[in-house]
Amino acid sequence: MMTEGASESEISAINRSTGGWSPALPMDWGSRFVLAVTLLAGLFMTAAGVAALLAPSWFATTAGFPRHTHFVHDAGAFQLGIGVTLSLAVAWRDGLALALAGFLVANTTHAINHAVDLDLGGHSGDRWGLAALSLLTVVALVVRLGQRGWVIGEVTPRHQPGAGPVRTPEDGPGNHLSPERPAGGHARQPRRRW
Repeated sequence: MMTEGASESEISAINRSTGGWSPALPMDWGSRFVLAVTLLAGLFMTAAGVAALLAPSWFATTAGFPRHTHFVHDAGAFQLGIGVTLSLAVAWRDGLALALAGFLVANTTHAINHAVDLDLGGHSGDRWGLAALSLLTVVALVVRLGQRGWVIGEVTPRHQPGAGPVRTPEDGPGNHLSPERPAGGHARQPRRRW
């Protein structure tokens, strides 16, 4: 392992086995500040979205909006989506999965608004179109998470130097690595792509 230029604390952090999530290195002031502001903004937007959805008259008066329940509900749906996106951004590292998850929350809430507020405006087909888009988004999010190996945050390696070969999910439960069977375990059979 290359350790040139690395401090002892960095090497110790790399070699240390962790029982749960922890950053590989201590965060500097700037990183802590960015994460704190992101989380605070996420919580604020989520709270504003929930308030607009559950108490639209109060929210409209407080925000100085006209009292149109459906439009306040829609504003709440989008604020909720923004808040969830910001909150998830603290832990998720995949931008595409993050965007899909935030959009899914906002759009699904928007579809529910159109079903509940049908007598307040919109078209009867709006809820179905929005619901279909949410369904497609769920499928896209599941595909994306599968592409990422269902890992959405940071992963710190637990492999200790000198502990032997690292097995991958492709190796299967009974397969062992050897010179005849290289890493990946599929030297003689091409892997199927569905």
